[in-house]
Amino acid sequence: MNFRQCVIDCIAEGEVVQSFNRLRDRPITPQLLSLLGSTDKNQMSLAELEETEQELLACFILFVHRHVWRKMKFAEARVTRVHEDRTYIANNSQSTGAVGNELRSYVRCDAQLRPDFGSAVGQEAP
Repeated sequence: MNFRQCVIDCIAEGEVVQSFNRLRDRPITPQLLSLLGSTDKNQMSLAELEETEQELLACFILFVHRHVWRKMKFAEARVTRVHEDRTYIANNSQSTGAVGNELRSYVRCDAQLRPDFGSAVGQEAP
């Protein structure tokens, strides 16, 4: 999936648009959003829009990039990394004849990185 398709899917699904509108003083209209997904040459070009409408569309695109696209790509990279680690470990254990529970749990690793807000400053756990 490319970023353009991500924006189109976010528009079609609707929750991202609702979140965007909740956070903005001026909601984005379905007619304005339809310009992003259309490939029809008869539609008005984005350059012909008023400056405020262009700005609203740009803000929506940035909103999707920040709150959907980046998180989706981060999760995709993380899953790929875990899969590659497991494949590497499985291949090494087969080639060396070693059998064991060598898979690292990234969930546990992430849990260790969470700050302990109950401890006093300067007395954090090692």
